[in-house]
Amino acid sequence: MEASTTSATETLSKALKGMGEQLSKLVDSVEKTSSEIAANTNLVKDSSQSLRAMDQKIKEDDEADDLP
Repeated sequence: MEASTTSATETLSKALKGMGEQLSKLVDSVEKTSSEIAANTNLVKDSSQSLRAMDQKIKEDDEADDLP
């Protein structure tokens, strides 16, 4: 009986260790994903600002071309 209890305990211990490792990987993945989302959000903001500036410059150039 004691041998089967030890075996069950070892099996549960291994299973819990495996679950802990998987949880750790998941947390690491979530942290990376959050960082990537933040970086992509900043990239989109920067790109949007650049596009607005370029659009404004084009409009100004077009208006200057329309002057007599």
